[in-house]
Amino acid sequence: MAEDYIGGVGKSPKLTYDLLKEEDYATLKDNPYADINPLIFATGPLTGSAVPSSSRYSVTGISPLTGIWGESTSGGYFPIALKRCGYDAIVFTGASEKPVYLVIKDGEIYIKDASNVWGKDTRETIEAIREELDDKAIRIACIGKGGENLVKYAAIINDEGRAAGRCGLGALMGK
Repeated sequence: MAEDYIGGVGKSPKLTYDLLKEEDYATLKDNPYADINPLIFATGPLTGSAVPSSSRYSVTGISPLTGIWGESTSGGYFPIALKRCGYDAIVFTGASEKPVYLVIKDGEIYIKDASNVWGKDTRETIEAIREELDDKAIRIACIGKGGENLVKYAAIINDEGRAAGRCGLGALMGK
């Protein structure tokens, strides 16, 4: 698959197409917050390499803003950290009954309660998670109050200010 669908912008549509049935698109056009809407974080083959501008990741899903395909990208240190965890893509489906966040550390994946950061802005969220995990170097992509309140143009913020800001995919993290 990695050879046929290069990078996050290639893998994500393929993963979405494989996950959704034809009738799901009609559902998502009317309700992009439906649990079937996949939110995909993906890196490319050059992410974290010495190639200039290669520290990028893409985030995709059916946009709450438009009801059609949504894709946004961001750079910084988060994409490198994601790639070094050993994953080219992480696919989120369904919805949690309470706020949660995902931690990947030392090859292990954990889902942690995020109730203590719900309602905070992104800078406060990043600091609170770093304190909770006792790791000042951990890289975080998160949402703020816009995403929590399902604002249709909410961004996903990483590295204290870099934004995957197109298509309202931050709202999908808040669903």
